[in-house]
Amino acid sequence: MRLGLRVFFGFFLIAGLSAVLLLKVFLAEVKPSVREVMEDLMVDTAHLLAEVAADEMAAGAPPPDGRLAAQLQRYVKRQVDVPIWGLRKQSLDLRIYVTDAGGRVVLDSGQPSAVGQDYSQWRDVALTLRGGYGARSTRDAADDRSTVLVVAAPVVRDGRTLGVV
Repeated sequence: MRLGLRVFFGFFLIAGLSAVLLLKVFLAEVKPSVREVMEDLMVDTAHLLAEVAADEMAAGAPPPDGRLAAQLQRYVKRQVDVPIWGLRKQSLDLRIYVTDAGGRVVLDSGQPSAVGQDYSQWRDVALTLRGGYGARSTRDAADDRSTVLVVAAPVVRDGRTLGVV
């Protein structure tokens, strides 16, 4: 093989390996950063919702026909069709559930059938009820390639933890 051809193949081999290495480092840095930003926004959202739920929780538990439940139902039924960086978002994907101080579900925007179930052993709920930061990630049951991120916030009124959002 001629020297020119060897140099040509050597250049592309080095360029290819460099590109693979660069892509690997890029993905290793970008993926955690994206998750960090997502988690930060989810923490803000969870704490906002915990404040919204606090009044109803202080008066007992949010009834299925209460104000918070009505607002969540309007959220679930809301129609969206927005372009985000070249992708079309046509569904609202935030699932919101509220538990009481014992970890029993009193309200669920994504699975109304979950009301009454015991989530006290779920990592997000258990850690939050113990005064810690409750967060977890799990595989999506519908799409095994996707990960669902869950962030919880305590519903607090007068220093008492009334439940978890």
